[in-house]
Amino acid sequence: MAFSTDLQDNLLDHMLLGTSYSSPSSHKLALGTDSEGDFMEHSGGNYARKDVSFLLAQGRDMEYAETRNDAAVDFDQASADWSNLTDWAIYDGSSNMLARGVFCDSITVPNGSSLTVGPQELSYRIAQSSYPLSMQRKLLDHVFAGVSWSQPSTIYIAAVLNAVFHGSEAEEPTSGAYARVEHTNWSVGAQAGANVGEVTFPTATADWGTILGIAIFDAISGGNLLALTQLESPVTINNGDIFKIATSSISFRMEEEDSQMVG
Repeated sequence: MAFSTDLQDNLLDHMLLGTSYSSPSSHKLALGTDSEGDFMEHSGGNYARKDVSFLLAQGRDMEYAETRNDAAVDFDQASADWSNLTDWAIYDGSSNMLARGVFCDSITVPNGSSLTVGPQELSYRIAQSSYPLSMQRKLLDHVFAGVSWSQPSTIYIAAVLNAVFHGSEAEEPTSGAYARVEHTNWSVGAQAGANVGEVTFPTATADWGTILGIAIFDAISGGNLLALTQLESPVTINNGDIFKIATSSISFRMEEEDSQMVG
């Protein structure tokens, strides 16, 4: 699935303590084609967008979260050919595009015929290792299933010792004065979010080990893992070292993949 650029920024802003983004109250399915990367919606021939609703997101094989439409979507009978439909899009009730995808094959609806998209034929997946499965489900449900995910009140940055992928837990140092660091200043734009200002961890009073990545949580301990990113170069923190992260060095993107009609 390709989230719209506006939705990507809205979700990152919601996660990183910016402007809260409310769950859309309704969704419309649109049909069209690709025009130099932009969605060109079909018009004429008695075509109109139709209501669509979605199932709660599910984890698949501990690799990605997915949601699908929960019921058939029936379009009106065409009064002229709807030719070469290659793409589809989801809009909210205010006509803001949320996401778009592609059909497995182009579709033509002849004059006098009707198109039905069957239950669970539209598939939405987030295949992005920056977000654990629990977070992927919350994002999908917040956007498509009307299950609001409350904006975090504070964000804490953690140093991660393991290579974290879908479904994994972030392993942090457990001794040597290690503690997560609260950070509330973030920038969001161009579908990416980054820390504003340097992040400084406590001075290590024992070896922490080799830091492989950075994670953000909504609590000083425990809490929910929101997102994570791998360091380009691992950093070993020994007794007496101070682990610092330069401004804009923590970057998260709201990327997603694999939106298609699967039926």
